[in-house]
Amino acid sequence: MVRQARSEATRRRIITSAVEVFNEIGYPAAGLGDIIERAELTKGALYYHFDSKESLATAIIEEGSVRLAEAF
Repeated sequence: MVRQARSEATRRRIITSAVEVFNEIGYPAAGLGDIIERAELTKGALYYHFDSKESLATAIIEEGSVRLAEAF
């Protein structure tokens, strides 16, 4: 259970950092290195959860869609 909670916390940290970086410099200019640096994680941690910048962006969009649907 502890490992799963830590994994979810890491995933959340990656997503939060990606949203911040995308907002600051835009999606096209953002690199995975920028996100890794912001999240203060390793490349391995990011790739454990997401296999590309596109899959990370997809997760952000899906999560936003779920939150929007829940709001209504």
